[in-house]
Amino acid sequence: MSSIDVHLNTRVKRVSGKSGDSVTIVFEQNGTDKTLTGTHLLVATGRTPNTEGLGWT
Repeated sequence: MSSIDVHLNTRVKRVSGKSGDSVTIVFEQNGTDKTLTGTHLLVATGRTPNTEGLGWT
């Protein structure tokens, strides 16, 4: 089962890979660098994301 992590007040430093395959993102939060890896990346920047048809409720 997949999960979604939400990280607020961050600054993206680097993104590599290909969505749907393998994605790595490095970001800064509260002065600390953090790294996440996954298969997909959804970025929301204060607008309503277009998630229609993704099966999310």
